[in-house]
Amino acid sequence: MIPWIPEAMAAAGMAAGLMAGALCVWLQQRSRCVQRREFAELRAELERVRVDGLAEIGRVGKEIEEWKRDSQASAEFCEGRLSATARSRAMRMLRAGIAPETAAAELGMARSEVQLLKEVAGALVGRE
Repeated sequence: MIPWIPEAMAAAGMAAGLMAGALCVWLQQRSRCVQRREFAELRAELERVRVDGLAEIGRVGKEIEEWKRDSQASAEFCEGRLSATARSRAMRMLRAGIAPETAAAELGMARSEVQLLKEVAGALVGRE
């Protein structure tokens, strides 16, 4: 021992050092526990966001497919029997007073298509 430091002071210093070391170890362990818990919470949140994102991607994909089907059906309708020539012929026949059923049969179109043309034309004429 160092002769000018009394034994009691040395013991007190050693005890204080041991206590400080024990406190550091305890604080370090506590910090690790907190870090593990926060890491687990972040991982769980990340998984929730991932699952929600995948669900949203699936929903958007279904909507896109539905839009494609709708646009394809619209394109098929527009390219169908009711071409501009058939429309104009049907309108001329309707203006001449021919019944929609007769015009549809003569043009090879559905009666509902010619009836729709008649109603739309009537609505447009009524607006002017």
